Amino acid sequence: MKRVWAILFLLFFLSATAPLASAEADILANGELEVTHSPDSLWLRPWETDEFEMTVKNLGDRNLNISLEYMVIECPGGTRGEFSKSFFTLAPGAKETVTVDVTSHAFMLLQRCLDETTVKISYGQNLTEETASDWEAAEGHEYVTFDLAYDPTYGIMAVAVIVSVIAFLVIRKRRSKGQGNGQMRPT
Repeated sequence: MKRVWAILFLLFFLSATAPLASAEADILANGELEVTHSPDSLWLRPWETDEFEMTVKNLGDRNLNISLEYMVIECPGGTRGEFSKSFFTLAPGAKETVTVDVTSHAFMLLQRCLDETTVKISYGQNLTEETASDWEAAEGHEYVTFDLAYDPTYGIMAVAVIVSVIAFLVIRKRRSKGQGNGQMRPT
């Protein structure tokens, strides 16, 4: 039983201390935009929300209006994302950092269909908040993809606990049968 608890503790410790990945830059819009996001990937437990940061920098020589849209994964184990700011204007050389909250909609045992997600970035000088969802209003659309993965710790821990409880009950039942048989023997 001590081994089971040691394994459970080790799984929890590994889950809690997973290292964060460093930021990686994507150059978009024919070299006018630079997008970095950190960490590069998220480990989500079922129904957990975690966040990453995206920084969009205007490398060009004109003002650009930027619209962000989270591309929802529509399948079992999909995700939803929300931005701290989904529309902003960048002057040449300016940058904006946005927090993206990602929520997993996975079930504990059905951890499928989640390996990456995409953020659509629409841009243009004449793009407005009202026209941001109109495909024709933007000069262009680019996509930034990052990795998502389920943290299997809770699933593994649930299986380990169930196996431990069953083993404990079986051992206890065998011991009680053995003691019961020993006391009932005639002398």
